[in-house]
Amino acid sequence: MIRWFVNLIYGSISVEWESAYGLEESVSRLRAATKRSVFSALAEPAAVGTVTESRVKLQRVIPMVRNSFKPFLVGQFVKRGEQVYLVGRFTMLGFVKVFMTFWFGFLFVFGVAAPFAQTASKSATLAFVFGPITMCGFGVGLVWFGKWLARNDAAWLADVVKRAIGAAAGSSDGAQTIPAPTSPPVFAGRPMVVIVTAGVLGLMGVMNFVGVVSGMRPAGRDSFQFASMYSSAAFRYIAPAEGALLLAIAVGIFMRSRIAWMAGFLMIASAWAYSVASLFLMNDRMGPPLAMKIVFAGFGLLVTAYWGRWWYAQRVHFVST
Repeated sequence: MIRWFVNLIYGSISVEWESAYGLEESVSRLRAATKRSVFSALAEPAAVGTVTESRVKLQRVIPMVRNSFKPFLVGQFVKRGEQVYLVGRFTMLGFVKVFMTFWFGFLFVFGVAAPFAQTASKSATLAFVFGPITMCGFGVGLVWFGKWLARNDAAWLADVVKRAIGAAAGSSDGAQTIPAPTSPPVFAGRPMVVIVTAGVLGLMGVMNFVGVVSGMRPAGRDSFQFASMYSSAAFRYIAPAEGALLLAIAVGIFMRSRIAWMAGFLMIASAWAYSVASLFLMNDRMGPPLAMKIVFAGFGLLVTAYWGRWWYAQRVHFVST
């Protein structure tokens, strides 16, 4: 049990590949097969990280997925005679190991001290004693689940490395401990990013309609509760219209329509315009100062530019109609 726990947090898989090329070419080929920034992997999974002669640090980046417990390839290129090798290991980030060490260390110390506190204090409860055990179980389950979600990352990265440097078939790559990679999750031939995006937009569209319906109440000539917040009554019609637009785009994205992909830019821009308009049309007694409104509008524009760039990268998943 203790060995399993130690391996869960600190375990690693040693790997070694013999390159079919010289040192400089091996570094160049692996660098060309990988990306330097996570922002370069917006549409499809990519190997991202640092590639130099003395340091190789790569991770598998999947769009819209963040996992702190996934394995990283950490290593370096070395020469043995005339042969070049990439030597390293698959392991979690050092920061994650340190954080989890403090996590479990604190719980251990607290768990040891808890029985004495329970004895000395009449106000202590059983939760004070069993709390550390529960939190420890939660931590173990979280790490295990994160590593399970990333169970294909090591094999996927190994395949990227072998194809880049032309590793010989007999090279040691930890095949006995690295499971074979499986295909990325798809549904009816659709990438997961398409399904998730369509689902999120569809849910947002439904929420728009639910918000409009739940916001209605008899209030004299104004039957929309939220409309009283703004100096313009036009928002009572904009909300359901935006909901209909979101639902239509969601269906088009699920069908992988090129038109829906282009309409996505309209949706991103309109969301920013809607938020800015609602902010500036809000009654002065309810809204923030003008300077704060301008700051929010500028920050929203930066966020809109980021999501526009991300959406542009998704064009590879759509077909012309």
